[in-house]
Amino acid sequence: MATNVVFGVLRLAVLTAAVSQGPIAGYDVAATSTYTWLGQGLVAFVVLWGDRQLSDRVRTGDVVVDLYRPWHLQPALYAEDVGRAGYALLVRFGPPVAVGALLFPSGGPHRARCPRSRSAWRWP
Repeated sequence: MATNVVFGVLRLAVLTAAVSQGPIAGYDVAATSTYTWLGQGLVAFVVLWGDRQLSDRVRTGDVVVDLYRPWHLQPALYAEDVGRAGYALLVRFGPPVAVGALLFPSGGPHRARCPRSRSAWRWP
């Protein structure tokens, strides 16, 4: 978590320096801060670099033992991934986003479009 916060601060410093002269593509300092902290929080939750657990078990042949067990392999792997994602959400998403929201300005979009009605609504 500490590493996530430090890299978030470094990333925010670079992006804030870029938008300090004026908004870039609609991003001001508050939107940049929100983007940075949500991105830092989602790094562990999304697993961008993939999970090699199943491929390693296939390579070593351990998957044969898994297939002999009295449970199904795919739901077991899914349950394990849901547990990993829940842990990442509580430990790696929540604290960095909370630190970022407390220490730096943040905000949502000023306008958002509803995909069904094509009408715009204002952020409260």
